[in-house]
Amino acid sequence: MKRIFFVVLFALAAVGAMAQDQQPLFIVNARKASLEEINDLNNRDIVLIQVFKGDAEVESFKHLGDVSNGVVFIHTEIEEENAEFAFAEEMPKFMGGDLVTFRSWVMQNLRYPQEAITKGISGKIVVSFMVDKKGFIDAQNLLFLEVPEGENMLLRNEIIRLFSKAPQWTPGKQKGEPVNVRFTLPLSFALTGDSTDRFCQIAVGEL
Repeated sequence: MKRIFFVVLFALAAVGAMAQDQQPLFIVNARKASLEEINDLNNRDIVLIQVFKGDAEVESFKHLGDVSNGVVFIHTEIEEENAEFAFAEEMPKFMGGDLVTFRSWVMQNLRYPQEAITKGISGKIVVSFMVDKKGFIDAQNLLFLEVPEGENMLLRNEIIRLFSKAPQWTPGKQKGEPVNVRFTLPLSFALTGDSTDRFCQIAVGEL
């Protein structure tokens, strides 16, 4: 019986994490997996193996676990009904464009809450969102991977408000079938000046 131990060794070498406490995050079909689960996979079921090491590359996987030692992403023929993809053969399209187009839409429509300006609330928020098989974003199930300290709900509620109004995407596809695809988007809320003369600025897509 053949296992994929050689895949594990390759992955560990690729991310430079040979020690037990320095293992990368293993993901099988968009779900966190243990070494034991990976070694139980059949070689013939594996479709694709990807290794991610850079900060920007691993950002999309933070909601699944510790990515400080890199990510090994494995696709298999056996996929769960509600599996989420970070990358699909055909990525979702937004208004005929891609994630860059969606960033522009967010930038044009996101508002800095007046109460947050008054209270001097600012900081970076990293939000993870899923475009489902029908092309919609479930704004009530956003994952906030990074938030500023303090009263950040004012900023988070504005993001939820906007994402709930996002136009429908063209869903992503894997092997010709619609799939759920997850994206990560950083948003920065910045304030300058004092309490009597504040200037607010929003930046989208800056890690």
